[in-house]
Amino acid sequence: ERRAEFLKPLTRVFTPTSDRNYQYAGRQGDWPRLPRKLREALQKLQQDVIELKKLDEEIAKAVFFGAYKALREQYEKETKSALPAEEAWAELKEKGSYPNRPLALVLAAYLAVQGQHPANPNEEALLAEALMHEKEARWWPRLLYKLGKSKAEETQMDFPYFEVLIAGATLLGYLEREEALPFLKEHHIDRAFFTVASSLLPLKGSRIGPLEPDPVADFFLRKLWENSNSAFKEHLAELFAEVVRQNIEKQEVLSFRINRASQVLRRAKVGNGATYIKELISFWIRVFHLSKTTGETLVKLFYELYYNEIGITITNSHDDDDDYDIKFEKKPKSFVYSPRASPLLAVLLYLGSSAAKTPTEQAWLQAELGGTFYALGLYKDASKALKKATSIYRIYRKELGDYLFDLIKSLNDLGRVYLTLHQYEEALKVAGEALHYFDELRETKNIGTFVPDRAMTLLVLSYALAKLNRHEEALTAAKEAVEIYRNLSKMIPEALLPNLAMSLYNLGNVLSAIGDKKAALEATKKSLLHYQELAKSTSKDYTPEIAGCLNNLADDLFALGRHEEAIEAAQEAVKLYRELAERSPEIFHQELAMSLNNLARILSDYGRHKEALSAVREGVNLYQKLAESDPELFLLSFAASLTNLGNILSALGHHEEALKAIKEGVQIRRKLARKNPNSYLPNLAKSLNDLAGQLSALDLHNEALKVAKEALQIDHRLAKMSPEDHLTDLAASLNSVGYIFFKLGRLDKALDAMKKAVEIDRVLSARDPETYQPSLATSLNNLGNVLSALGHREKAIKATKEAIEIYRESAKGRPAVFLLELARSLDNLARDLSDLGHHEDAYEAAAEAAEIYSELETNKPKAYRQDRARNFHNLGYVLFGLGRYKEAHQAAEKAIKLYYIANWLK
Repeated sequence: ERRAEFLKPLTRVFTPTSDRNYQYAGRQGDWPRLPRKLREALQKLQQDVIELKKLDEEIAKAVFFGAYKALREQYEKETKSALPAEEAWAELKEKGSYPNRPLALVLAAYLAVQGQHPANPNEEALLAEALMHEKEARWWPRLLYKLGKSKAEETQMDFPYFEVLIAGATLLGYLEREEALPFLKEHHIDRAFFTVASSLLPLKGSRIGPLEPDPVADFFLRKLWENSNSAFKEHLAELFAEVVRQNIEKQEVLSFRINRASQVLRRAKVGNGATYIKELISFWIRVFHLSKTTGETLVKLFYELYYNEIGITITNSHDDDDDYDIKFEKKPKSFVYSPRASPLLAVLLYLGSSAAKTPTEQAWLQAELGGTFYALGLYKDASKALKKATSIYRIYRKELGDYLFDLIKSLNDLGRVYLTLHQYEEALKVAGEALHYFDELRETKNIGTFVPDRAMTLLVLSYALAKLNRHEEALTAAKEAVEIYRNLSKMIPEALLPNLAMSLYNLGNVLSAIGDKKAALEATKKSLLHYQELAKSTSKDYTPEIAGCLNNLADDLFALGRHEEAIEAAQEAVKLYRELAERSPEIFHQELAMSLNNLARILSDYGRHKEALSAVREGVNLYQKLAESDPELFLLSFAASLTNLGNILSALGHHEEALKAIKEGVQIRRKLARKNPNSYLPNLAKSLNDLAGQLSALDLHNEALKVAKEALQIDHRLAKMSPEDHLTDLAASLNSVGYIFFKLGRLDKALDAMKKAVEIDRVLSARDPETYQPSLATSLNNLGNVLSALGHREKAIKATKEAIEIYRESAKGRPAVFLLELARSLDNLARDLSDLGHHEDAYEAAAEAAEIYSELETNKPKAYRQDRARNFHNLGYVLFGLGRYKEAHQAAEKAIKLYYIANWLK
């Protein structure tokens, strides 16, 4: 009873009541000159605490949670995650100490007052009366500043320097009052302000410092940054510039200060959405310009911050004292994702390179800047920096013979950037140039030391060739790269095992593209095992690589009929990418979107369409946001995800919605193809065929024919220019047009298209049976359907039988992929044989199809209703021809029941 009575005034002060929608957070002294009634209440509480020490923990806990509660709702709404108040309290309690002005709580309370404005004018008046007391006004000129104010209103308001000081002190890591006082004193406005600001920091020796990482402080900084006018950033930049000036000779102190500030700013994701990294870089450039620090000093600071542990030094290379070169024991590896890849690093490289005095230093810093931009996800900026580096190396390569290898490394890095930007022709050019230099060097030097760089060039070359559909050349390059890394990793496994894993991953991609799924699976499995081994034995985070392997593994497993394993791998990949995206959305949102689309496709192909729809919608939403921020990089992926969405909606019977999604995907691809026909016309043709199929499913056959003809024209043109790359697509377009002619009853046109498709597939199959035989079987089956409709039963049976033999052989190795097609072809054969009076042979074919369907239904009983109904229909027809009327009647009833269920579900 005593406790409950004691906590009543505390509840009134620190939590909302029916008529107050705001919080007070803190103890006496945290806020200056509190309104008299509140001050008296707090004083009474303090006296009661002395008398009732046993309740100290309850009070401290109430104060602690009071401060967090003010932000919790808004924070959780924006970040989709909870504030760690419970965990923070448990940690503090375990240390035997309670909050006494920890900075995180002060920041939380300050933002609560600033940002949690009341919902109506009456409540706002209450807040003004309570907090905007006449005597407090000079300390809190903008406590009623609201996050919802317009930009016009913001620019008219004076900006309180107090916010800058608190943000600056937090970012620079002043954890104790004694350390912060000189900083605050130098920048204070008046004595009263200095007293207030200094009281917000803990005393020396306080066991309560800011939480690390501290989501509340991060959230506070982000809100200030997003909702302040430009004065805040300018004041903060001036503040930081002064810190840089004062500590420029104290490398260790300055390293800690600005490194911490950079990490916190990045962690807090200050700035405007997807562009916050560029905004941060601009902010840091402004800081160093204001500090008037020389370029040479910045270069030295850059080494101090990031490279002192690997022995990089600056030494004079010539007689001129001002002319120096970079010497190092080993270069840092570019393109490795790491928290160290920060905007601050990019700024130091940028400023250092602009002040560099020698070509070698300028080129090297630009190359490193490109690598940093790449790690930050700023791929276009990475491209610009690496282009500058390669240009300098090219100009001076004769004078700087030893730097030819650096040119090759920069070309390799530039090639990887081009691949990320989908500029495959450009990637192919720089890879070819790098190989040319290797050949040039081989004539004059022993290049054994630089064999790993040649392997990297081959990887870039292989990937670009594969994307340009030059698969055989891509496979040759990929195999050579694997062989190089395999031999080298035996000698120095700790250094080159990651490269071997990467080359195997690339080899798996190429093998999968040419249809050799078994070999692709083996290569990807080996890559995955290496990455998992590296994750256990080294400190580097290999989660992105492991997730990538799982994603590819899922594709190969599904193609080989191992569906459950494929879904499990795809789900694990999504899980890992989701974790990565939570930590670094700017890097991994695109990977998460890609893995979600992959999972959706696999689930849909397995018949789990509802689960697939949930995954694909999330993927589409992510790609849409990415495409809005960088259309050039993500529009194609967005279009592909829309097509995927359309196909899944169609499988669920939502044909109108499916048509809308696929049409939007086609429109995007059409725009891209106008800008860059060589890269995007093949994609446009495929999407047009998808659209034609959807229109046909809605019985809009004339419209479908128009679309399919456009796709056929594109593929005809592409096949003339490059038969090796586009004949497969031409055959697919002919099949699409032929099917629509068939649906329209224009059987002669359909027959002409199907015959041409078979001719092309025969040519391709003769060259590479394993890859192209299934396509030939599909074309033969379609040809058989058209011939049958024309009454050419004998010719139809011949074509269908050939298709059956191919499917039967293919099903031995990949039953899950080809058994369904085999059953469908057997049903076609049964129909034609029965029409010719060969009832026994027809029954044998229909019965074999029935056995296959029974086997398939063991795993997915609901997935084959339509096909099973057709089989019972044919079986009844054949049994009727045999005079087995009772069995024919039973089969017909089963067919009717299944047709009814299948169509009712649609």
